[in-house]
Amino acid sequence: MIINQSHKKDEVVLAQFIENVPYAIFRLASTGNLLIANSAMVIMLGYDNVGDFKAQNPDLEHQFFENCDQWQDIVKRLESEDQISGFHVEWRRKDKKKIWVSLNLKGVRVSGGELVIEGAAVELTNQYHEIKALADAKEAAEVSSRAKNKFLAYMSHELRTPLNCIVGFSAILMKEMFGPLGAESYKRYSYDIHSAGSHMVALISDIMDISKIEAGEYSLSLSKVDVGALVLSSVEMIRDTADRNRVIILCEFDEYLPELEADKLRLKQILLNLLSNAVKFSSPGGQVFARAGFEISGGVTIEVEDNGVGIDPKELQRVQLPFEQARQCPSSTGEGAGLGLYFSKQFAALHGAEFSIESELGIGTRVRIYFPAN
Repeated sequence: MIINQSHKKDEVVLAQFIENVPYAIFRLASTGNLLIANSAMVIMLGYDNVGDFKAQNPDLEHQFFENCDQWQDIVKRLESEDQISGFHVEWRRKDKKKIWVSLNLKGVRVSGGELVIEGAAVELTNQYHEIKALADAKEAAEVSSRAKNKFLAYMSHELRTPLNCIVGFSAILMKEMFGPLGAESYKRYSYDIHSAGSHMVALISDIMDISKIEAGEYSLSLSKVDVGALVLSSVEMIRDTADRNRVIILCEFDEYLPELEADKLRLKQILLNLLSNAVKFSSPGGQVFARAGFEISGGVTIEVEDNGVGIDPKELQRVQLPFEQARQCPSSTGEGAGLGLYFSKQFAALHGAEFSIESELGIGTRVRIYFPAN
């Protein structure tokens, strides 16, 4: 036990009692200097023994309080309050390890009216970790539940629409409501049935891909890919949509780009997803840039950039999750399943590529995928 002041012989018993208490007991000056501390307090603060502690002569406020404002709050409160119970603070031990403690404190006026603070500390670090783990588990469960509900709502909507189409038009054909089969109008209905069925197949395929990706079971079919040719063919596939929206698509790529060892189908899907989003969220007269370049490091970079409505930077993490879409301005359609960015990021990761996205509302969006040298 440390006592930095003289004491009378009749204080010995009390001193021994304080020393033997298995809880951290202390007395502090309002400046934060320790006047009295028992061995339990010394050990809690990370010192080996009382002698080691005395040699350091530590200042509790500045050396141990993780947040010095908490100490000032304690002093201010004890100026007007008799005591404080269950005050939780974070302390920093000698070895810099952080611990949580609960303080029970009492302000005492000594000769001259000086305020000293007496109290006991109980460590709660393990309880805090347990509470945090429970809170994290609760948050994860809630996120999972929200994702499940969103998924079910999405599937209910997306499947019901084509199913209604299939059931409705097949009933028309079955009952020959517009005359014998073979009439011209039935061809249109059969096309609608085929289109609805194809949509359902594509949707179910997407769901299966998500399941494989999340389970770590998705495999790529690798081959040598001409990046420049792939960019050009992807742009051509989206050009009709761009022309209808009066959006200009420009290609920029370095000559003599090295071939990528990649899954050509998935790489093209990445490009089509990004180009489709860029065109969809661009205003008439807007521009979309598709770029491919060779890096000094030996890697290859593919970029898609637009000057469209952009995404709030706060939403960038969310929109990369499945079935999530940005809250765009009223001029955007908001069409789609909200899977484009998710699949693009996941397929890039499967290739060992780095996926990044930058965006600003009213300025536009740039997505960059860097494929490092093999």
